[in-house]
Amino acid sequence: MQPLYTPDNTTTAYQLNWSVALFGTDEFPPADKWLSELKVVAESDGVRILEHHIAAANVIQFLVSSKPHIAPSQIVRSLKGRWQYLIRDTNPKALRRNYSIGSV
Repeated sequence: MQPLYTPDNTTTAYQLNWSVALFGTDEFPPADKWLSELKVVAESDGVRILEHHIAAANVIQFLVSSKPHIAPSQIVRSLKGRWQYLIRDTNPKALRRNYSIGSV
């Protein structure tokens, strides 16, 4: 009887999950105005938004998954940059410079 999985027919698979907190200067706009579009553009950068949570009026937390070649700084740059671009009309300087990222 041959084994079902061998080194020739399998590859390594793992998921990298990150917790990212972003801090704003003012209250953030409601998620229904930007979340679906942010998910699409972040995915093109190799970052998948799994969940989000508004912890305070100016603090938002994301649970994201990334591809292995994406550095943590690229994750933050993707989320902050893409999100700021989406809400620039209503809040041109929505985000502070600080952030928090940790692996989960």
